[in-house]
Amino acid sequence: MLTPVNGLLLALTAVATALFLGPLRGMSALPSTLAVPWWTVAIGFVLSGAFVIHVPLSSSAYTHTLRELPSVIALVFLSPSTYLWSSLLGSGIALLVVQRQRGSKLVFNMCLFAVEVSVAALIFRVILGSGDPTSPRGWLGALAAMLAAGLLSCGLVTLVIFLSGGGYSPEILREAIRSGLLACTANCGLALLVVVLLVSEPLALVLLGVVVAVLFLSNRGYVAFAARYAQLELLYRFVGTVGASLDLGRTVATVLGEARELLGAARAELYVPADGDRPAQHVVLTADGGLENLSGSADSPPPDVWWTASSVGRGVLIAAGQDRTRTRLPEPLTDAMAVQVSIDGIVGVLIVADRLFAGKTFTPQDLRLFEALAGHAASTLQNARLVDLIRAEAAERDHEARHDPLTGLPNRREFQAQFEARAAGRGGAVVMVDLDDFKEINDTLGHGAGDDVLREIGRRLASTADGVVARLGGDEFAVLLPDVDRVAALAFAEEYLEAIRRPVALDDVFLAVGASIGIALYPLHGATGDALLTHADVAMYAAKVAGTRVEVYAPEPENGRHRRLVLAAQMESAIADGAITLWYQPKCDARTGKPVGVEALVRWIHPIYGLVSPAEILPVAERTGLMRRLTDHLVETALRQQAAWRADGLDLTVAVNITARDLLDERLPSIVQNLLTVTGGLPDRLTLEITESGIMRDLDRCLTVLDGLAAVGVKLSIDDFGTGYSSLAYLERLPVSEVKIDQSFVRRLADPGHNTTVLQSTIQMSHALGLSVVAEGVETAPVLVALTALGVDIIQGYHLAYPMPAVEIAPWGLSADRALPRTLPAGAAPLSA
Repeated sequence: MLTPVNGLLLALTAVATALFLGPLRGMSALPSTLAVPWWTVAIGFVLSGAFVIHVPLSSSAYTHTLRELPSVIALVFLSPSTYLWSSLLGSGIALLVVQRQRGSKLVFNMCLFAVEVSVAALIFRVILGSGDPTSPRGWLGALAAMLAAGLLSCGLVTLVIFLSGGGYSPEILREAIRSGLLACTANCGLALLVVVLLVSEPLALVLLGVVVAVLFLSNRGYVAFAARYAQLELLYRFVGTVGASLDLGRTVATVLGEARELLGAARAELYVPADGDRPAQHVVLTADGGLENLSGSADSPPPDVWWTASSVGRGVLIAAGQDRTRTRLPEPLTDAMAVQVSIDGIVGVLIVADRLFAGKTFTPQDLRLFEALAGHAASTLQNARLVDLIRAEAAERDHEARHDPLTGLPNRREFQAQFEARAAGRGGAVVMVDLDDFKEINDTLGHGAGDDVLREIGRRLASTADGVVARLGGDEFAVLLPDVDRVAALAFAEEYLEAIRRPVALDDVFLAVGASIGIALYPLHGATGDALLTHADVAMYAAKVAGTRVEVYAPEPENGRHRRLVLAAQMESAIADGAITLWYQPKCDARTGKPVGVEALVRWIHPIYGLVSPAEILPVAERTGLMRRLTDHLVETALRQQAAWRADGLDLTVAVNITARDLLDERLPSIVQNLLTVTGGLPDRLTLEITESGIMRDLDRCLTVLDGLAAVGVKLSIDDFGTGYSSLAYLERLPVSEVKIDQSFVRRLADPGHNTTVLQSTIQMSHALGLSVVAEGVETAPVLVALTALGVDIIQGYHLAYPMPAVEIAPWGLSADRALPRTLPAGAAPLSA
């Protein structure tokens, strides 16, 4: 493949060939009284290649030699072709044997020398013309030829470095040209002096040789001193630079970059072994100054890795040319150093490899400098690591302050911040999600199960919601939906409900979870996150009370909100004081009209608000965590009242509604048994009404509780039958004694054209299972007659009696005439079958 470097080599070869086949072809040596053998010039090129002065640059080095000395002698005493072969032979031997160059670098230098010889010979002959080479004209021609060759060398070396990916620096090129031309001028003057002495006084060359040797050694010493001084400056800069950043990653990159530059290396690495939870880190500095993680780094290095000794405090120096089987230095590295660096008690290894400068390798002095650098680097890396740990801990603390520890979701504080960042000024919606009957999960399954449910619901909302999901506390979640309107917000709410309703797997139990959702729109319902959360909470409360699942906030008088707060604050004392009590609605035998029982309905006679209905009481009890106490209080009150009526000669069953949460509480049978004992109530005169949906939330657990209640002797009734799962197959598994037809079915009987087939089939199948059938919501005589004709056993509704306090039940029940009408009123149309 033709690379840019290979293309340059071909171009140099073509130029040299063109010059020798063109203007230089056939040129012979200049007339002279002194004959200089070509091999002496070749030896001169060998010596000039062996004794060189390398001037380091950022990624390479320019080499200053006494090459001008044999070159000027060849210009004066040899033909151009002999000059070329002498130069290539002598320089090639020096490159191969002394500098051990191989490959493209060797080829480039040989091509460069060929072009230099061609250009120098052409310029010298053009300027000299027919003049004497030892005359001033000859001096000028030789100086011009050497300066041109030197400029050409600087340009071509810079170009090949650029083509090889080493970059281009005008400052470095200018410095190379400046120092190179000065050296070239001095060397050329020395070479001309040698020529003059060769012709006129050869013995004087001995004196000149002494001067040249002293100057050469002095110059070499000066360059070495300047290089060491530059290293000290770089070390001083390193101490100041690496402490400027406290970012760990940036500090590591700076340390490796400065080490690479200070020691003139092509590669720099850092290895830090594993420490507790922190895995081992092995990074190398890339060409662009970034960090690359070396794959396959284990927690500890292999025992035979070449730099193992450095991890125990001994610096490792491997110079170029050492035996790889002994040093274990891997290909393609040519030389390397490794020193220990201690970071907060962890012993790591700092590595540099591949000395950049031609003919140079790492020395013991470089190793001492590297160890000094590692000492400063260790302190800086330790400080950066400490700051990195502090920052990580601070970030973790900040994350904890902004997120819920259980679910990992944003908390109320972060939700407010997200609202300001994402929704303020743009419009959107805040959706409040409250899980139904969550307290009963904690009470019956334990808080661990409750936490699992919260985590799973949080995960589902986060994966479903197109916005920010937060857990506000307890069983409340909030969703921020930017850029949505009312319709879109309602659609999202339905998606959330569907996601929540999927059964949650808890070990071997599949738990159904419901939720109520409230929506507040921005800016219609509030200008701040707090206001929107408050109004979404109000809408959610309204959805829970109404049983609609989802409600959009509707502004209400401030006194309505105040009323709910007052009821919540006073509920506990109202239960203890008996302010929350029961009213009773009679139930009669559909055939005889005789009262057979009552349904207990919760009421709160509030000193300010008067009669508070169940629609307000139950949600407040749910939200305040008092549902368990309220149920126990109501069952106890009903049992005491039933015993009091029995003492007065009125034997009535009492039906009490219990919640889905109660059905999951395995303590319920023992609680009821204890209340029966305390109150003197009869278990067969107590009916507990349960809903289909409450049972089906966790059928297996509910069956355990229901079987326990049946064992106590109480009766069980399915309330609102037909509105839930409506599966008569489940009735065979449940220890229930009656079903209660929902009043929505009963009210349809007021329509003369209504088809009663479904209702009649339900009543007949219930009877076939040995269950009594109760119809509630009977408000008119025609409906009562129709239900009696269909075979309903017990009637309840406003047509018989409205709910009333306990003191009114006895007079009502003991009154003489309780017969129910058996025929339709005059003019009434019969119901279709």
